[in-house]
Amino acid sequence: MVSICKGFLFFNSDEDSIKEEIFRHGTISTYQDSLPAKEAYFVEIDKNIYIKDYHKWVENFLIEVNGKLDYSIDEYILAKANPGFVDSLKKSDYYYLKEKGIISYDPKEGLFLGKGTKVFIPDSMMVFSIKQDILQTRLDINIPEFLCRVYQYKKVIDSFYIRIGKNEQKYLAMAGKVMNLKTRTGEGKIVRINKEPQFINPVDNKKYTGTKRDDGIVTQLPNIPWLETELDGVKYGQMIHPTTNKSTIGKAASNGCIGLRESDMWALYFYAPVNTPVRIRYDLKGIDSLGNTIYFKDIYSWKWRKPNKKESAGGESVLFNHLCYCGKD
Repeated sequence: MVSICKGFLFFNSDEDSIKEEIFRHGTISTYQDSLPAKEAYFVEIDKNIYIKDYHKWVENFLIEVNGKLDYSIDEYILAKANPGFVDSLKKSDYYYLKEKGIISYDPKEGLFLGKGTKVFIPDSMMVFSIKQDILQTRLDINIPEFLCRVYQYKKVIDSFYIRIGKNEQKYLAMAGKVMNLKTRTGEGKIVRINKEPQFINPVDNKKYTGTKRDDGIVTQLPNIPWLETELDGVKYGQMIHPTTNKSTIGKAASNGCIGLRESDMWALYFYAPVNTPVRIRYDLKGIDSLGNTIYFKDIYSWKWRKPNKKESAGGESVLFNHLCYCGKD
């Protein structure tokens, strides 16, 4: 059985039928009324697909599928229609696997989809609904809260703890100068997605391919996409990306970029295509889940005033396209 809840597909034992009731934005309607059955179908995967091949596979898969449709779908629509995609990618997280008693020396070698998996191709009505959801999605990041919220239709639908830039200045060989490492604030959007980042330590300007985990084990780096932000009309090269050191989440530990644990970054990636609005702020006061006012530590010593342009900018702009320059830790 395949059932759909709020526009998402869930695979059950009977894959040949679709449950007639769907739940979308708090209402219940029939599958026939909302999703024309003649346009929705399944594609069976004829071989194992591994995480290292995900980006190329989905590109080719969409070319093939879109060639048969009179409407088009993209990677984000496909993932929303098949939530098992994101679940599978998230399970490549080194620390998730370690909790299961598995040491993964290369997260890219994990299985994404097994042979025989049936991928659901949504019909035009479902595609339209998913597109509207995507257009109403935005990211809100509060630096002293160490939190990235995902809003959709003005409601928080997900949130992720993050790490932020250090409260210091440091000489970076890559830039050839002393840089302010604070994370920049501003409003803007996602302007680029880097699916094949190169990893270079900005301190010594040397490329690296492995990473030392919190437990001291050295592994290969994940192939999780990175998101580049544009803030107040300027591309600083400040990225949102995974960190391979989960212990740095909730700390000022990077050279300016915003870091998430690997599983969270996979999830965030599918929320945030190019042009997704982004707001990065520095608010010391917030509201908890019970509606109580809470206060956050003033990490950058900006107190209650608005940071001036130099402070909030984190120093001069340095751009390194297709590179990670936020450091190895």
